[in-house]
Amino acid sequence: MSEAQRLETLSGAYDPANDFDKWMLRSFTAAISPLVAGRLVLELGCATGYTASLLLDAVGAIDLVDGSQHYIDIAKSRIHDSRVRFFVSLFENFEPDRRYDVIIFSHVLEHVEEPVPILQRAKNWLSDDGVIVACVPNAFSIHRRLGVQMGLARTVYDLSERDHMGGHRRVYDPQSLARDVEAAGLSHAELRGVFLKPLSSAQMESLDEKVLQGFMDLGATLPELAAEIYYVCKPVRR
Repeated sequence: MSEAQRLETLSGAYDPANDFDKWMLRSFTAAISPLVAGRLVLELGCATGYTASLLLDAVGAIDLVDGSQHYIDIAKSRIHDSRVRFFVSLFENFEPDRRYDVIIFSHVLEHVEEPVPILQRAKNWLSDDGVIVACVPNAFSIHRRLGVQMGLARTVYDLSERDHMGGHRRVYDPQSLARDVEAAGLSHAELRGVFLKPLSSAQMESLDEKVLQGFMDLGATLPELAAEIYYVCKPVRR
């Protein structure tokens, strides 16, 4: 199966807007809204356009890229705005016609076969003061640690059934994310966290929204334990 065929198969099973992941994306987009305010943004791996829809009030304009035609069709049905452009392309083949102030990798690097070359390509698409935001699931998340403690997983790096359903090839920790970022010729500031998730997604769904909001806020203060982690990265100038 080719990578394009693989993506089409996976896209039929997942929409973050209808999944607990929407809480992570709400938390992530709220955190980066000041960074993208009024700027030209590229989102690689836009899926159904949910993240982009949350950022629309902030961005100046945004280009959305996904390898799945099915996902792009859903994104187009969700977003009707002249500031948004849509592209069906594998990241390895994408050739932008402009440079970007912010490039977002949200839930992407854990999916691709070779993360570092893709980060290296994207680095060349940045404006002079542009940044890359690289956000991934965190192996050290409390819910993964709990799974190991309960004997449901051997290590925090084991891929769960949910990981496989979403097409994950790996799970990152802060150090492995930093290694890939640095190997791509990017520098990064402090680690940032998204959402504190102590339980499985199914268990978290039953919690009151005020409690979930509290976990959103806590994720930013406890990045090492958060469900997701990200770095804001800049090209290393030599």
